[in-house]
Amino acid sequence: MRSNFWPRPWRMRNGAKEAISRQKYKIRQEIADLGRVALEGDWVGTLAGPFQSVPAVGQMRVFFAMFLEFRGGKIIRQRNYDCSEP
Repeated sequence: MRSNFWPRPWRMRNGAKEAISRQKYKIRQEIADLGRVALEGDWVGTLAGPFQSVPAVGQMRVFFAMFLEFRGGKIIRQRNYDCSEP
């Protein structure tokens, strides 16, 4: 998986290093119909340094839904909805 997959980059306070040292995701469900795709999934990232109350090498978990619309084999619209564990 590309490290820049997520639309909202997670960076350290100084902006010099990636905040996430490792990440993985799992697609739980997918539905496709007439040029539209809906995905539900989980994402887990391991922190490269401390972030808020999570220590370095701690993990953050996000649950997401992504809706994509295609035309001519290209994505023409994308909407993401996510929530994270406290």
